[in-house]
Amino acid sequence: MTKTPILTGAEVCVSDLGGQNVAVKNLSGDTVWASAFPNITVGADGVVEIPAGGGEVVLDARGEVYLLGTGKVQCTGTDYATPNFKLPSSSSGGGGGTSDVTKAYVDAQDSTTLGAAKTYTDTAVNAVKADVTTNANDIADLQTDMTAAQNAIITNSTAIATVQTAAANAKSAADSAQTTADTAQTAAETAQTTADSAQAAADTNAANITSTAAATLESAKTYTDTKTSAIDTRVAATETAITTLNGTGTGSVTKAVADGIAEVVAGAPESLDTLKEISDWISSHTESAAAMNSQIQANAADIEALGTAKADKTELPTTLPANGGNADTVNGHTVNADVPENAVFTDTVYSLPAATKTSLGGVKVGDNLSVAADGTLSAPIYSNPNLLDNPDFKINQRGVSGTITAAGYFVDRWKLKSGSVTVNDNKTLTLNGTIEQILENAAGANVTASSNAGSISYNNSTKTVSLTGQNVTVSWVKLELGNKATPFVPPSPGEELMKCMYYYERGVCVVHLASDVFPSLFLGLTFAAPKRVAPTVKMTALYYNGVNKSSDFFYNISNVQVVISTLDPRFMLTNGIPTSKGIIRTNDYLYKIAYEASADI
Repeated sequence: MTKTPILTGAEVCVSDLGGQNVAVKNLSGDTVWASAFPNITVGADGVVEIPAGGGEVVLDARGEVYLLGTGKVQCTGTDYATPNFKLPSSSSGGGGGTSDVTKAYVDAQDSTTLGAAKTYTDTAVNAVKADVTTNANDIADLQTDMTAAQNAIITNSTAIATVQTAAANAKSAADSAQTTADTAQTAAETAQTTADSAQAAADTNAANITSTAAATLESAKTYTDTKTSAIDTRVAATETAITTLNGTGTGSVTKAVADGIAEVVAGAPESLDTLKEISDWISSHTESAAAMNSQIQANAADIEALGTAKADKTELPTTLPANGGNADTVNGHTVNADVPENAVFTDTVYSLPAATKTSLGGVKVGDNLSVAADGTLSAPIYSNPNLLDNPDFKINQRGVSGTITAAGYFVDRWKLKSGSVTVNDNKTLTLNGTIEQILENAAGANVTASSNAGSISYNNSTKTVSLTGQNVTVSWVKLELGNKATPFVPPSPGEELMKCMYYYERGVCVVHLASDVFPSLFLGLTFAAPKRVAPTVKMTALYYNGVNKSSDFFYNISNVQVVISTLDPRFMLTNGIPTSKGIIRTNDYLYKIAYEASADI
């Protein structure tokens, strides 16, 4: 391909010429310089000097040449190392000057003619300069007028916007006023309807009240008459009882007193057959009477105590403690508590016989058991195996950090289901949502899930462990067989890494290239661990001499299909990278392609 650029003094790159080399022909009257590399320095190695009318070949330019100078230049891609175009002859024989015809013509011109031409050219140039100055002034004036017009337009636009806003506000106020008036009219109509309904209800209530009041008065009269009749009957009975009490017959106070005195007199000794005689005896025997009174008071106190302290039949004990009834226990043992009801306490000390192969004797406490003061035996607590992978979140092949909000896998084997999770520097998680791990095989119904924080559950039908929390820091999770949670034991990082690589792995493979494109390039990937299923492989980066060149060589890094080797489940072979995915320069360069292989559930 041939291109003819015009140089203006700055360095220019001409590309897409094709071929291994580039032939450059100088069509100008000045010297130009050419190179296969940028940043041309006159006189430097690899910089070709091409005089006016001359031509050179820039070697190993590979379809791309850099030029420096002024004037027109013709560039042609070629695989030849010598110019493939005809150069004009030179009077000096160097091939670098103007043509002989042009030189002869110039030499034949009269100096006066050349001077006139120069004067004419200078005059024309000056005239053009004057026109340019005038045009520049006109342009400046026009620019000033345009600026003023723009300012006026802006001012008018602001005024129009203000008027439009005022009009819109006025319309809104009018609409609001109309709405308020309509609302008031509706409220007035509603009030009138309510008043009419209230009047009708008042009339109805008045009639009901009148009817109810009449019935109520009649009922009250009947109730009052009934109560009055009953009161009259009770008053009559009360008057009869008072008459009896005030009389002298049976039931009267007088007769009751007389009968009492007669009974006292009848029970006194024959020598004290009158109350006066009894009173006289008491007066003459004051010490005896006082002693008698004191004894009577003591008897009364004893009787009261007996009445208070007497035991009910149900309160009487049916058995007595073994030591005779003066204590509740014997040597710390209580009947019907830790000793059977019919047990008999003795002073005999018993000892268990020695154990034999056929009989059970005394039990000996070994090194792994301890006995508490109350006789409780304790054994060491062992931990069940953890059924989860990466239970303490230490394996992080993806290298995620900070707060994650997108649902999906973050640290190995753990997925964010909802909310957010923060991966902390100390490899704990701050949870504000739900994370989960899906098991490859169901653990069964008889399992126990536990964690140091959050709410944890296990669904056997979906084979999923879910952990939910709000602003909680989680450092471990455990799922184990059985109905009891045992202590969490941190796993071996090396073992956990291999378990996680069964589902996901990141790696780098080395590739030697020696062609422009690689539509049939096959990459052999040897994984550190077998995969659960044939994984999805994604090319993540391409490195050249330790520098990431993905953006230079790959238009799009996407998934490539793979097939697993039947000889070694750790080895996989890609089906090639299509041409549309990228190109690489020639030469035998060493590249490293980074990839990730996912067999996650």
